[in-house]
Amino acid sequence: MSNELLHQELSALRQSEEKFRSIVENANDLIFLLSPEGIFSYVSPNFTDILGYDLAEIEGRSFVPLIDPDDLPICYQAFETAIATGQKQSGIEYRVRHKNGNWRWHTLNLAVKKDSHGEVVSIIGVARDISGRKQVEQQLHRQAQFLQSIWDGVDYGIFVLDVLEGGTEFRYANYNSAMARISPIPFKSLLGKTVSEAPGETDIPFRRRYQECLQVGQTVSFEECLRQEEGERWWHLNVTPLRNSAAQIYQLIVTVTDISERKQAEEALRRSEAELRQRSVELEAALRKLQNTQAQLIQTEKMSSLGQLVAGVAHEINNPVNFIYGNLAYANEYTQDLIRLLNLYQKHYPEPEPEIQTVAAAIDLDFLIADLPRLLASMKMGADRIQKIVTSLRSFSRMDEAEFKAVDIHEGIESTLLILQSRLKAKHDRPEIRLIKEYGNLPLVACYAGEMNQVFMNILSNALDAMEDRDRRRSVEEMQQMPSTLHISTEVLDKEYVVIRIADNGPGMTESVRQRLFDPFFTTKPVGKGTGMGLSISYQIVTERHGGSLKCLSVPGQGAEFVIQIPIRQRLAESETQ
Repeated sequence: MSNELLHQELSALRQSEEKFRSIVENANDLIFLLSPEGIFSYVSPNFTDILGYDLAEIEGRSFVPLIDPDDLPICYQAFETAIATGQKQSGIEYRVRHKNGNWRWHTLNLAVKKDSHGEVVSIIGVARDISGRKQVEQQLHRQAQFLQSIWDGVDYGIFVLDVLEGGTEFRYANYNSAMARISPIPFKSLLGKTVSEAPGETDIPFRRRYQECLQVGQTVSFEECLRQEEGERWWHLNVTPLRNSAAQIYQLIVTVTDISERKQAEEALRRSEAELRQRSVELEAALRKLQNTQAQLIQTEKMSSLGQLVAGVAHEINNPVNFIYGNLAYANEYTQDLIRLLNLYQKHYPEPEPEIQTVAAAIDLDFLIADLPRLLASMKMGADRIQKIVTSLRSFSRMDEAEFKAVDIHEGIESTLLILQSRLKAKHDRPEIRLIKEYGNLPLVACYAGEMNQVFMNILSNALDAMEDRDRRRSVEEMQQMPSTLHISTEVLDKEYVVIRIADNGPGMTESVRQRLFDPFFTTKPVGKGTGMGLSISYQIVTERHGGSLKCLSVPGQGAEFVIQIPIRQRLAESETQ
C-alpha cells in the first residue's frame, strides 16, 4: 500500500474517531466500555456531570460497587447473556449510586465487541438516567394505590356510569366492593348494561336524576326508596359529573349510602315524639313544682326564724316594760302623796328656814311640783306605746298560738301595719303616706295566722316600694297635690268567704308584668333588692294552703289592687276539731 493511500486511510480513521468522540462527548446518555471481567476501560466525560465521579475514580475499576445490591442479579444476568449469546440486551433498569450517596435509576442497553476470532473483547454500554421518570411512576403508583384503597375501603357504595347517546342513556362501567354488598341484585351482572336494561330500574326514577346532573353540571343529591319483597330499603345518592379535556361530561360518579336504619330510627322517633313531648311537659311541671316547693321551704324557714326572733325580742322587752309600767302607778301615787305633804308644809309653815328657802329656789320647787306629774304621765304613755308594739310583734309572729286556729284578720293587718309604720310616716323629702281603712264586720277566720301575716307583709311592702319609687321622681308639690295612699278594706262575701282588698295609687303595671306577677323568681326590682319569691309564696299560701284566691287588678298609671279571698271555715280546721 502506498504511503499516500495509507495516509488517506489514517486521515479517514481520525475523522471517524473525532466524529465518534464528538458524538460521545455531546451525548446525554452515559457511554462506557467494560472488559469481559466487568472492569471499566472507558467512560464518557459526562459520567462526572451525571454521577459526580471523576474519570480516574471509574476507569480501571469494577462496575459492581456502583450498582444497588438488589439490582445486581439483573445486571449480572444481562452481562452474562450478552457475553454468552453475543446478542444485544436492552431496557435493563437498575439503581446506580451517585457519589453523594443518593441512588439514581438508569436504563441500560448492552452490546458486545468481538475480535477477528469471534472472542468478546469488550462490552459497550449505553445508560440513560430515568430517575425523573421513575419518581413520576412511583408517585402515580402510590396515587393509584391510595385511590384503590379508598375505592375499596369506603363503607359506602360507588359505581361509574358512562354517558351515552348525548346524555339520553347511561351504561354501568365500574363499581366497588361496598356497592356489591348493599345492592339488592348482583352488581357484577350490570356491567356493560345500560340503565334501561338493568332489572328493577323501571320503578326507580334514577334516570331522571342522572339527566338532572347533566343539566345542572354539578353534584345532585337525593334519597330513594327501593321496595322489595323483603321490605323497603332507603338509599342516599350523590351523582357527580366528570368532564374531559373538552369540558364535556363523559361519566357520572354515583356514591350510595344505605340509610335504611336511619329512616327506621326517624320513623320510630316520629312515633314517640308526642309521648316525649308529653313527658317533657310533665317533667317541666314537676320541676317547677319542686322549685316552688324548695323556695317556699326556704322562705318558710326564714319566716320561722324571723318569727322566733321577733317573739324572743318581744318577750325580752315585755318583762322590763311590765316592770316599769307596773311601778309607774306606784311612783305616781307616791309622788302625789309627797306633793300633798309638801303643800301642807307650805300651808302651815309659810316662812321656812333660810336654808330650805335656798334649796327650794335652787331646784325651782314650784316648777318641779307642776312638771313631775306631767313627766310621769309621759313615761306612762311611752310604756303604753311599748306594750302595744310588743303586742303587735307577738301577734305578727303568732309564736304563742297554735299553727291553725280561728283568728281576727283585722288584728293581723294592724300588727303588720304597726311594723311598717315607720315607712308610712313623713320624711324630709316626702309627706306621709295616707292610710285609709274600711274594715267590715268580720267573724273569726280559721287560717294559718302567721302565714296570712306574711301575705299581708309582702303585699303591703310591695305597694310601699312602688309608691316610694314613684315619689323619688316627683316634686314635693306633686306629692302634696296627689299624696301616696294605701287603701285597705275587708268584707264578708256570701257568708262563706272573707275578702281583703289592699290598693295603692302607685304607678301600676303593664299587662305583661301582671301576667307574670306570681311566677317564682320574677321581679321588676333591681338586682339585690328583690328575690321574686314574695308574691309567689303569697299566692301559694292563699290558694294552696287556704283554698282561696289571690288576684291583682292594675292599669299603668292608675295603681294596683290585690284582692285576697279565703274561706271563713277551712276543711282542715273542721277535720281537726272533729
